[in-house]
Amino acid sequence: MGGVRTNGLNQTDHNVLLSLVEWVEGEEAPGVIVGTDDKGQERKHCLWPTSKSVWDGTKWDCIKA
Repeated sequence: MGGVRTNGLNQTDHNVLLSLVEWVEGEEAPGVIVGTDDKGQERKHCLWPTSKSVWDGTKWDCIKA
């Protein structure tokens, strides 16, 4: 995925707003958006309906639906 990538906080896959801007302006839909909770744990939110988020016991990952 292209887009704005200046540091960890401005990566499009970690920032919903930047992902939407890239989608609208660059016509590139995000394949995954990574969310972080208040404890710093990350979860991949995958492109639905072609894939889904699955917990494997240690981390969240995307698998084909």
